[in-house]
Amino acid sequence: MGIVRWNSLFDVIDEQITGLSVTEQAGLSVPFRAGFVHMSPQEARDAVYGPRQDRELRTAIWQHVIRAARPQSSQDAPWRLLMI
Repeated sequence: MGIVRWNSLFDVIDEQITGLSVTEQAGLSVPFRAGFVHMSPQEARDAVYGPRQDRELRTAIWQHVIRAARPQSSQDAPWRLLMI
């Protein structure tokens, strides 16, 4: 029997996000208030799930991510949104 490195799926996702090099990180430009907030995947995750949450920013991030996940065609729509 092998040793399991993670306790949950969220631990796997955290490892994937924090393990990205600077060149691999795709930044997010989230429309927020009168402009845009530019952040890394880790910064966005911290803004959504971290201890100091800004509800307005969290909502803006979710709206942006869901819009970005919507495909141009509806063929794979349920699966792309499921991954969020």
